[in-house]
Amino acid sequence: MTLTPRLQKAIDTAALLHKDHVRIGKNKIPYITHLIHVLAILDNHEANEDTLIAGLLHDTLEDIPEYTGEKLALDFGDNVRNIVESLTEIRIFDDKLSPRERWIAAKRSYLEKLSAASREAHMISAADKIHNMSCIIEGYETEDEIMMLRFDTLALMGQVWFNGEVLKVLSGNIPSNLEEEYSKYLSKLQLLQEKYPDKRY
Repeated sequence: MTLTPRLQKAIDTAALLHKDHVRIGKNKIPYITHLIHVLAILDNHEANEDTLIAGLLHDTLEDIPEYTGEKLALDFGDNVRNIVESLTEIRIFDDKLSPRERWIAAKRSYLEKLSAASREAHMISAADKIHNMSCIIEGYETEDEIMMLRFDTLALMGQVWFNGEVLKVLSGNIPSNLEEEYSKYLSKLQLLQEKYPDKRY
């Protein structure tokens, strides 16, 4: 990976926009670490510069209301904006639905958008989910009480379902070695969930 001025700007932008955010867990790790992990996974699979930049910024439109799609396009171009928008989860605010039902509805909406997204977006989704799954697994391995409470039995079931559905969309549309890496972590997550059986979707 060549650290071009444009890529450096994306790193700086991501660090600034997420400066007050931390990852789930007792150690309160800065959120930027997740984005750097996504960047590293993408680079390992020879992603182009727009994909690396969009990977760094894939959560901005979802988590930073003041950072709009227009601002993103102005800073990094229309292609990066389109990639990030295709990965931005739509919040579901329906009081008739339970929190779990809203979560499922949001994930189904994400899957629908992902199905129509570009290969670049698919690679970012894979990298994002790989790191998220690895963090859940590590949280259980290190007995991180906060992580284990957040991803309890039912939540683990949801994660196995959702990440499995994502893999169905990504299969054949991303580099084979990236798909293999994804499948490896999904298998580990399934094994973890099987230790805590509960109601299924």
